[in-house]
Amino acid sequence: MVTLTYILLPLVPLLLWLARLAWSPSRIEGERLLQVPIPLLARAKMVALPFTAGVMIIIAEALIIDARWISVLLLLVAFVIVLGLPINYTLTTVGICSGRGRFRRWTEFAGVRRYATGAILQGGPRSSSYPIFLSGNRDDDEFVLTLKNLILDSYKGTHSAGGRLRRDNSNV
Repeated sequence: MVTLTYILLPLVPLLLWLARLAWSPSRIEGERLLQVPIPLLARAKMVALPFTAGVMIIIAEALIIDARWISVLLLLVAFVIVLGLPINYTLTTVGICSGRGRFRRWTEFAGVRRYATGAILQGGPRSSSYPIFLSGNRDDDEFVLTLKNLILDSYKGTHSAGGRLRRDNSNV
């Protein structure tokens, strides 16, 4: 039984991440405007922290007890399976949701900051930021512009209803 615990222990960070993002119950509010699949490279960035925590647990097990090679193999297989799961960003007239994770309203955000690895929806007062993982291709700039427009529209009291998303950058 103890051996089984040490074999499965490295999977705990990955399973917690998966439960939080992919299978959390969420209620999506508003009209769906866009559902964008998260690319493989971006999903790898999302899973990097739980995977690193699993590797650290395996290293700690190797130092404390004689770690089994099966735990390394199991962690790699779980990592590949989780990378294979399709996850989408769902944009609505009211907010955003990644996978089946927590739904956040546009009014919770003060703006969008672009980074090389993605973007961050900056949290407003008493609200945390929301990382957006992007793959780094040319469509990412258009997606970030769409996020800016949706946040701007939410503060104006208008929405890009009917799937109509502005393409200009005149008000941002």
